[in-house]
Amino acid sequence: MNIIKIHSHRRYFLIVFFFLSGCIPLPSKTIPHTEPTIENTKPVVVATPTSSNAKIPLPSGLILISKCTEINCGASIWIDNYDGKYWQFPFVGGGLRLSHNRKLAAFEKNGDIWLIDLISKRSKNLTNTPDFYEDSVTWSPDDNTIAFLGSRDRALDDVFMMDIVSGEQINITKTPSRYERCLGYSPCSFGWWSQEPSFIFTVSGEPEEVQLGIILKGHCHTYGGECSTFPIKISLDDKSYSILDEVNGVTHPPSLSPNGKILAYDGGVLYDLETDEQKVIYPSDYSLTVEASDDVGSPELVSPTWSPNGELIAWLGHTNAAGDIGLYVFDLEHNNGQLLTHHSPYYVTLTLPAWQRWSGNQITWSPDSQWITLSGTEWGEEGENAFLWIFSNDGKNKMKFNTGDYGMGTPVWSPDSKKLIFLELFYANTGRQPILQMISLVDWSVTEIETPEYLFIYPIGWFSP
Repeated sequence: MNIIKIHSHRRYFLIVFFFLSGCIPLPSKTIPHTEPTIENTKPVVVATPTSSNAKIPLPSGLILISKCTEINCGASIWIDNYDGKYWQFPFVGGGLRLSHNRKLAAFEKNGDIWLIDLISKRSKNLTNTPDFYEDSVTWSPDDNTIAFLGSRDRALDDVFMMDIVSGEQINITKTPSRYERCLGYSPCSFGWWSQEPSFIFTVSGEPEEVQLGIILKGHCHTYGGECSTFPIKISLDDKSYSILDEVNGVTHPPSLSPNGKILAYDGGVLYDLETDEQKVIYPSDYSLTVEASDDVGSPELVSPTWSPNGELIAWLGHTNAAGDIGLYVFDLEHNNGQLLTHHSPYYVTLTLPAWQRWSGNQITWSPDSQWITLSGTEWGEEGENAFLWIFSNDGKNKMKFNTGDYGMGTPVWSPDSKKLIFLELFYANTGRQPILQMISLVDWSVTEIETPEYLFIYPIGWFSP
């Protein structure tokens, strides 16, 4: 029996991110709930972390999104005007993206793209196309243009651009036999960076006819082990469409080096945009011994993240044949690497081969490149456990925030790199609402932040006045 598989970006989801982007009940947990604890692991040079029962006001410069838990309910963006007062901008929709200058925001509603002017406090429908479906907005580096996915009827998704002032809209891919999609979670986006504003980086694929039970061929790094989408570069000058790699499948967002020269993507691949040459990172070339989890001994490295200063690059990677996931940091100039931590992943496909298992871990760098975080969930004796690791970039200082609860939102760094805020999510049977926690890297204190009384309110940015 043959089937046709149409890979659409709207069908790729991670369960843990539904709770941040959708309006569904919280899960229940059958194992006993424990209060949040702070765990030290050796070697630790910093002071012992401490928890405080007191709440502190929302820090200046923090931008938040609030969600409710009912179906078809609204949301709000909360903006601080740096005098200690927060302004609320309600909207009904999802996939909100803030412009770089923090004056505008775009979101999706009923298959259209909407715009919020955060200065005038007005919103409008940008696309207004009843017979068309648009989503997955990405802002241009100069905030004058947006890119998004669009399709009509059962057509495959293309990438469109729109000038937000004139309203002019163009299809920049026009690939009727291929579909494009964005990468990332809640919401996803394209790679459109200030270092290289004349290109958009994303992924595309072709509908595939396969037989049930047959594993697709290729060097794959996806959740299910299939190579369905591959990295592409779209030139905004001549609208050329280049498939950068037809072997290494990509499911995590790529990362562009701060100097705009090297594109890193799944498979441990470093792509030189000036020479079109590929280099593959093998941990063994950086003084690291890793037991390969797949049959061909390929580097199981995904989700690359460059440090802001461009000196280091971090990857998620399998560390052994059991499929444990580790945080790798490589110094490409000095040819050395570190494995900062590893854990057994919690993921719904535990019956898959080890080399096919990935979970929704998140990596962040502090603005000064001195600290790196790894957040996600791990599997242990008591079941699923949420965690947040903080490491100095040399690996000598580290701290683990271990809650035992079902999830954490992606951490957000303060502009001075001295504080870190994240949303802590609790199981429904605990009776506890999600809360914002702030960790001080100065004294390693952990403090709850006082927020408006919304069930879901999580940070999306933290900016200097």
